[in-house]
Amino acid sequence: MKSPFPLFTIGIMLLIAACSAPQQSAEHSPQNIFIPDSLWTPTGDAELDSLLQLAAISPPDTNLAILYNDIGDIYLGFDIDKAKEYYLKLKALSEELNWSKGRYWYASSITEILNWQRDIDSSLVIHRQALELAQEENNELQIAKILSNIGNCYNFKQWYETALQYYLEALPLFEKQNEKYFLAQLYSLIGVIFDGMGMHKEWLEYSEKAVQLYEDNPDDLHRSGALVNCANAYISIKKLEKGEAMLLEALRITNLYNDYYNQMKIFSNLCEIALQKFDLDKVEEIDQKVVKYAEDIGDVNSYCVSNRGLSYVSMYRGDFNKSEAYLREVLETALEFEYPYEIMHAYGDLAKLYIAKHDFRNGREYDRLSDSVSKVITSEKTMLYAKEMEAKYETEKKQLEIEKQQTVIEKHTLQRRLFAGGIALCVVVVALLWVLLSLRTKRNKILKEKNEILDEMNATKNKFFSIISHDLKGPGIAQREAIGMLVNKAPQWDAATLQEYSRQMLHAADMQVELLNNLLSWAQLQSGRMACEPVPVDLVQTLTPILDLIRKIADAKGVAVETRFIASSPTQPLIATVDANMFSVVVRNLLANAVKFTATGGTVTLEVSPTSNLKSQISYRISVSDTGIGMSPAEVQDLFRLDRHYSRRGTSGETGTGLGLIVCKEMIEKHGSTLHIESEEGKGSRFWFGV
Repeated sequence: MKSPFPLFTIGIMLLIAACSAPQQSAEHSPQNIFIPDSLWTPTGDAELDSLLQLAAISPPDTNLAILYNDIGDIYLGFDIDKAKEYYLKLKALSEELNWSKGRYWYASSITEILNWQRDIDSSLVIHRQALELAQEENNELQIAKILSNIGNCYNFKQWYETALQYYLEALPLFEKQNEKYFLAQLYSLIGVIFDGMGMHKEWLEYSEKAVQLYEDNPDDLHRSGALVNCANAYISIKKLEKGEAMLLEALRITNLYNDYYNQMKIFSNLCEIALQKFDLDKVEEIDQKVVKYAEDIGDVNSYCVSNRGLSYVSMYRGDFNKSEAYLREVLETALEFEYPYEIMHAYGDLAKLYIAKHDFRNGREYDRLSDSVSKVITSEKTMLYAKEMEAKYETEKKQLEIEKQQTVIEKHTLQRRLFAGGIALCVVVVALLWVLLSLRTKRNKILKEKNEILDEMNATKNKFFSIISHDLKGPGIAQREAIGMLVNKAPQWDAATLQEYSRQMLHAADMQVELLNNLLSWAQLQSGRMACEPVPVDLVQTLTPILDLIRKIADAKGVAVETRFIASSPTQPLIATVDANMFSVVVRNLLANAVKFTATGGTVTLEVSPTSNLKSQISYRISVSDTGIGMSPAEVQDLFRLDRHYSRRGTSGETGTGLGLIVCKEMIEKHGSTLHIESEEGKGSRFWFGV
């Protein structure tokens, strides 16, 4: 089934450079042992024969690998099988030399052939192998190229949401490398995907970015494709003059290169503008020209579209017979080449034509036929989407099985190590038995001392639990006693003693302030006196002072604080509509809790990432995760219940009121969002919400 996206998308995708594979799929795997090309047969092509002759006498080095790549590129124009043969030679020699660049060239070339042959699954296998190699080498440019090519594969499969995910993953890597050529192609691809999703604002945004990257080279042929894509975006929002100007500039560039194929596409778009302006003479002139071009190059889609345009002109002029003749030609061609979209449009146009002729019986019949084809197309789309979801499910299922197998392997490895360690321990114990027997008296003495230590530890434990039971009133009592001592003893104390008691008072006061702030915030939320007044704020500027404060606390504890700010656009700041004070309180509490329950050497991560909603608006997900002690499902379930709520000490004995998370939850709900929690004992926690 033909994709609803513009045809020039395929051309753009084929232009993006691809990457390599460390291994080959089983379906296309040659012998990995390099075999020199000592014999060759002349082809009659002077350039090709000179390369073949040079390859026959060259030593097996990187220069020979380059020759194989060049020979394959020439064969690609007229003999696909021969091209494959030399690309496979390139792979074998590159693996023999352990030359990564040759592997990338091989992956780029062989997957392009597979895509042309619609063997997308094999292409994906090679791309994923290439991705592993690029990740091992930490080659960000190649990683970006492979990700974009994987997106192209899913685009061919019409899995557009999956394709968009890979494009957006590749985008920041290309931006970091400042690769303008690849960026322009990727911007155009992303824009076309957004077009198919009905997000015209984003389509225009990314299309304009692609055009801007060619400002320094206005005659670049690739600029014409970016201009056409951007013009279509303007046409979709009814800015016809702007779209027409871009199309005329694209036509100027294609004239420089005698690019008749893309000229025909431009004429089709100009025809659409003329039709919207109801300039029938212009429409007829352009469509007749496009029909001739389409016949010359065998472009069935453009041939059908232009004939439909001519039928509209005849219909508007009242020549219904001529209009019907054009539509019959479209229908016959679309049926012959099995173009469901053109079949559907032809039936629909015939229905309108017969209704205009007051032949309502035939009008209803053709409308029914158009509707039946539309249902088939919709059904096929649904099946494609279902296949995509099924593939995702199977991938996740396989990944889970791999993780389970890895866990079993690790468990068996641990058991073997424990067994070996046990044997070694037994040997040591036997060797030391005679020492233990001679030290029996001393051992008894040591056991007695250990019992005394255990008794002392139990007494300390009881005292510790007694302190915990009074931790809420402890700060007040400590502060009162410190003030009493300060009043009675201040004249007798030196500066160091005064400073120590002042520090105690400050610590007790901080604990009371934390409790009072949480209680006050909770009370104001419950009584409705705390108004939520969202305004646009810069998330980075708002979060920076909070991060500075939390990092001081985390540094003192030996906990790392990481941040990930992922922008929806490289040129726009992270702007969200929130109540700045509430937002700061929530993030500060979540980060402080994460540090509190994370042990030394652990990590706390704050991530801000964009998510697009159905209203074409950008929202953000705020996530705070840690590698701390985590919580059981029961603890998570009771986390916000006041009747069961209790406070836990942090990993370094930090105290808390236990009320902070309840305040955070209610402040987030004031923003129409929800606080989500993911936690597992011993593996940390993750709190996130959307704004």
